[in-house]
Amino acid sequence: REQASHNIRRIQLIHSALRGLFRYLFSLGLLDRDWASALLSPRRYSLARTPRAVPAGKVLELLRSIDRGRRGGKRNLAIILMAASLGVRASEIAALCLEHLDWIQAVVSFPAIKSKNDLPLPLSRPLIEALADYLKTERPAHSHYRNVFLSLNPPFSPLSPAAVSCLINSRMRRAGIRGSGHGLRHAFACELLKSGIAFSTLQQLLGHSNFASTQVYTKIDLVQLREVANNDAEDM
Repeated sequence: REQASHNIRRIQLIHSALRGLFRYLFSLGLLDRDWASALLSPRRYSLARTPRAVPAGKVLELLRSIDRGRRGGKRNLAIILMAASLGVRASEIAALCLEHLDWIQAVVSFPAIKSKNDLPLPLSRPLIEALADYLKTERPAHSHYRNVFLSLNPPFSPLSPAAVSCLINSRMRRAGIRGSGHGLRHAFACELLKSGIAFSTLQQLLGHSNFASTQVYTKIDLVQLREVANNDAEDM
């Protein structure tokens, strides 16, 4: 199914290029008609693609591969642990500021990026320890920036969403793990669904304003769904 989805995207790219070529040739009078209108592009469905989740074991390997003793290691660990344990987007991590951390209540409130409201999520003890270690010993103490995660070199500016994504992807490649940083978000959703969480709750935790964005996760664990269906059938 993943291969089929990839093939459809390739066909659509070829289709777009051919339409442009045919229209150009027609405008020059080299074609007797505009053949671009005769080309039909394959349709893509919003729920056709299955999210690629990083297996839980690989997530642990990724975290263990980070050397906190090296320059940037504490920052990288905090970022990746946050992405893996909270399922937040790179844009949300980049936008996180110091005032969004409530150490007393052990809650972090991510500013609204793709939703209308802030996203409050609980801070686990490992994440609290990773953040505290980074903030106390590695983050520039006198920076005037309020963003939590900063670059390693002067002027120590805030990391952009693209920089956060690049950082996670780079660490995954070094650890020999296939996929992208967004796979950590999918892994977070997978583990929650396996624990029996309701889709409405998953929608809130992922910060989806549209339930259709959450529906794609109905496809992530067909084995589990079959087991549920078989159990229900036995009870009838």
